[in-house]
Amino acid sequence: MINKILTTILLLTTISTAFAGGKKKYPVADIPPNLLINAKAVLRTKTFVYKRKDINSAVQNVRYAVTVLNKGGEDLGYFVQPYYKFSRISGISAVVYDRNGKKVKAIPKSDIQDIAVGSFTSLYSDQRIKLIDPEYGDYPFTVEYTYTINYNGLLTIPSWQVYPAYDMSVQEENFTLITPGADNKGEQLGVKYYLNDSTLDVKKEVNDKNTTYTLNIENLPAIDQEDYTWSMDYVTPTVKFAPKAFSIGGFEGSFDSWEDFGGFEYQLIDGRDKLPEETVLMIKKLVANDTSKLETIEKLYSYMQNKVRYVSVQKGIGGWQPFEAEKVDNLCYGDCKALTNYMKSLLKVAGIKADFTLVYAGDDAEPVIHNFPSNQFNHAILCVPAEADTVWLECTSQHAPCGYLGSFTDDRDVLAIDDSGKAIMLHTPVYGKTVNNRVRSTTVKLNNNGDCNIKINTTYRGMFYDDELPLYRETRDNQKKELLSRMHLSTITLNDYNFTEIKQTIPLIQARIELNAKGYVTKSGNRMLLTPYLFSNNSAVHFRHKKRRSPIVIQRSYSTIDTVVFNLPQGYVASNFKAKTITGKFGTCNISAKKESGKIIYTRHLSINKGVYPPSDWESFISFKEKIDKADKTKMVLMKVK
Repeated sequence: MINKILTTILLLTTISTAFAGGKKKYPVADIPPNLLINAKAVLRTKTFVYKRKDINSAVQNVRYAVTVLNKGGEDLGYFVQPYYKFSRISGISAVVYDRNGKKVKAIPKSDIQDIAVGSFTSLYSDQRIKLIDPEYGDYPFTVEYTYTINYNGLLTIPSWQVYPAYDMSVQEENFTLITPGADNKGEQLGVKYYLNDSTLDVKKEVNDKNTTYTLNIENLPAIDQEDYTWSMDYVTPTVKFAPKAFSIGGFEGSFDSWEDFGGFEYQLIDGRDKLPEETVLMIKKLVANDTSKLETIEKLYSYMQNKVRYVSVQKGIGGWQPFEAEKVDNLCYGDCKALTNYMKSLLKVAGIKADFTLVYAGDDAEPVIHNFPSNQFNHAILCVPAEADTVWLECTSQHAPCGYLGSFTDDRDVLAIDDSGKAIMLHTPVYGKTVNNRVRSTTVKLNNNGDCNIKINTTYRGMFYDDELPLYRETRDNQKKELLSRMHLSTITLNDYNFTEIKQTIPLIQARIELNAKGYVTKSGNRMLLTPYLFSNNSAVHFRHKKRRSPIVIQRSYSTIDTVVFNLPQGYVASNFKAKTITGKFGTCNISAKKESGKIIYTRHLSINKGVYPPSDWESFISFKEKIDKADKTKMVLMKVK
């Protein structure tokens, strides 16, 4: 197939070149054949030069060209570059070339879109995006971009992610970072870097004025995205850089240690905890009769949730520094930093110490790189030491119970900063199988014609609660659509359903569903054939033919328990059902069924172990999933007794 594609491209190139004159640039015929395999686009060349001028300014010059091979790679040919208050983008140019390398057009500046991020998100932001759509559909084609960014405030230095995207091969890349040894005040302007791949070769050259780091890459075949793993910059070759000293918005700091970075963060929050006097008096009155520290924490957390709402602020230094507590109290909104600082201020009025805490949030967040102090966080929460245990507060949620973090910030290292500016690494709660579980009880009443009535009662806790919460808060119509899509049965009528949320330290959602299903049972003479597990979804099918490149990551341990009671039609009995146990390092699945008078009771207990497993375990992982899928599809025979 690849040979046919190459032959076609070369033939078209030869024909077109015979009728075309002028200088050629980026002809598709010059792409090595191995870079076309499994690729939707090819990064033909990229030159990236980042020059640091002093502690708070730098200039970045970039030129790159992408060949878009087919419609599937269309978005890989777009130019998308964010900028904000502390950066200014200029000198943007874009030129489109056809498959032969002949210039088709230069995109005029009037076609460069300049979009405010806040115009299509919930952000209050000065961040904007420069966007270019080449608007050329004669594949393959190439688009070359150049641009410059000037920075007037530095907290981070761009990482070098060798692969710009999945399904894109790389023909040539050149990265250069230049930094002076010290500024005119004698402050160190050096950088440090972290390699996640030992095969990367970063060259370092030092002279009297500068230190230069270079990295050169050639001829990397395209790779596809893999399931059950970390994000792309974590599992593909990447060099992360961080300045040893930095300055932004008038605040200076250092990444020499986590303690130093915590000290910088402390500068941003110090003195911003003042509340209006009337609020102070009200808070003191509110908690005056509390008998425990936990009672006060819960009461003030509820007060905060009812008073304020979350609005993300990414404007100027506000992207890092929270609003003053007094401002949040007046406006009744703020971002994660502002609401965390506000909650900390409320607790301070009640005499309770709390630590402003930085965390990388998200259901699939990667581990912190401990030996590389740098800005590895995107969110703020509150850590409150209490009598029995630490209480963790997610201050952006108007819904979460006090002390419950959920899958957004569970089980990860965080940087907590106390009132003296001291920073320490802590770890958020780990919710294991006793918390992350789904218990489902189903009753199926079978009719003689093979139709049935099904009643399902499910309790969702931990990660399952987090997954189900958006549906719980949806409209009735959207709930109905989602519930119907989950049932892998041919013809369904949803009779009734409802959801109940129970807020407690570990919250849960209970769902009750009643439906009718036609043709669930296949009839053949005096026999009925049914699949006792009603919820199979062939989860392993699309993994089978993939070779594994990255580690297998199971983020959380969890368990599911299913009990299905079948009430059989009059005169029917079940044949013997063989119990199955599937075990492995990834978990265990136990399936069994027992017969009672006029009933069959089917049980399925799945227990999954969290962990990071080597790529060499991929085949056994897929085998484990396939065995479970096969067991879930096992049929049961009902015989009519005369």
